[in-house]
Amino acid sequence: MHSIKALCSILLFVCVFISSPKLYAQNVAATLPPGYYLTASEGVEMYDQTTKKAVYLDTLRHIPFKHIVSTDVSKMIGSKELRYVLSISLDAIGTEALSRFSPNLDRTTSLALLVNGRILFMGRIVSRIKSGKLSYASRLLSKNDLEALKLEIDKALRH
Repeated sequence: MHSIKALCSILLFVCVFISSPKLYAQNVAATLPPGYYLTASEGVEMYDQTTKKAVYLDTLRHIPFKHIVSTDVSKMIGSKELRYVLSISLDAIGTEALSRFSPNLDRTTSLALLVNGRILFMGRIVSRIKSGKLSYASRLLSKNDLEALKLEIDKALRH
């Protein structure tokens, strides 16, 4: 009798563990290709280390990593304090894709850069982006922090 209860408990644990949506989301997220993704109200769940929150990535709105042509860290122009910005330029295909899905978005939509299975950074889209140049700046990140992000992107681009 005890062995039947123990077996039932193990089976219940296995069924619950295997069918866990979070486990599924984490496994799917680990296989997402690197690139830019729009955040959404549903999609593949990812944990953002910066905001310490779970976000959903819209896998239908994706700009593959291969469309990044350059990265640069420079002083932020127009800032009253000394701040730095990480700029990323896209090729023509990436620019067109970004332009297509950036109109008509509300101010809560963000664009996340996924590298090596994790969100490297996210930024809000506040208007249509036509130039193919994206910039990321944060009061919390130093020039060295931004250069480390640039190095991680550049390293991933080479692979």
